[in-house]
Amino acid sequence: MLSRRYKQMIGRCALLFLVGTALQFMWGNVDASFLIYPWNLCVAVNYLYLHILMYFYAGKYPWVKTLYDRPATLSSLFSLLILTLVFGLVRQDGSTDSILGMLGFTRMSSSWIFVLYLLHFLTALGMKVIDDMVHWRKRNLPVVLMHVACYVVMLSSVLSSGEKVRVRVTAAENASISMGITENRKMYELPFTLTLKEFSMEGDSLRMYYLSKVAITDEEGTQEANILVNHPASIGAWRIYQAGYDQVQGRWISIFECVKDGWYPLIQVAMWVILIGGVWMMFGGWNQRKRKKEDKA
Repeated sequence: MLSRRYKQMIGRCALLFLVGTALQFMWGNVDASFLIYPWNLCVAVNYLYLHILMYFYAGKYPWVKTLYDRPATLSSLFSLLILTLVFGLVRQDGSTDSILGMLGFTRMSSSWIFVLYLLHFLTALGMKVIDDMVHWRKRNLPVVLMHVACYVVMLSSVLSSGEKVRVRVTAAENASISMGITENRKMYELPFTLTLKEFSMEGDSLRMYYLSKVAITDEEGTQEANILVNHPASIGAWRIYQAGYDQVQGRWISIFECVKDGWYPLIQVAMWVILIGGVWMMFGGWNQRKRKKEDKA
């Protein structure tokens, strides 16, 4: 049976869902266009200051601790994971024809429900990070590093949303293109020219590999790259992903997604810290179990 605190936290998550639904119907999708430099930096500083202020007032106002205790953290994480699963199952085309579209689930990253759940979890995680740092001598260092890195990844993803650019580019073999279409279905001129040299598929009926050999030309010259799914090419602040393919009139058409994100290096470093922390925890737990067996022997 769930304890009273967990039931309260589940009720809080349900209330956030209702509030998010009401805001979605009243104002539509969240507009994150204001999150550009220097305003996103101002938001970050004030948000972190609010975390610190609330944490050190937790002794005076006990309800503050309910924002980052174990039930609050787990319930907010579980709710966000469920919503993220829905994110992956629902087609993200921005349509509003169905009930899912009206709730913003077809453009999840701009949905009020998703934003409120994300802020709920970020607040719990941020205050947990402060608590870890205040009591760092009593904490497991790999766990502290992973908490900090997760917070950096999620907060950076939010703060960069106003500056992030996604451009869909369709290129035929031996054709050069420097124009694409944004998420808002507007034409966008890229700061480089993309030329598809060759498109090929390898594998079997269970798993296929799609490879685009391209030449990327900008003011500094031309570089060649091989682009596979989850293995993008990089040029400056841009990353070029393999997003799809087609065959028209006997010619291969390769579809790319070009993403510009100035916060990506910070996110990449934090992801490496998460990986290192996970490996550290795994070997640390293995060593502890080994010592316990030796002590028993």
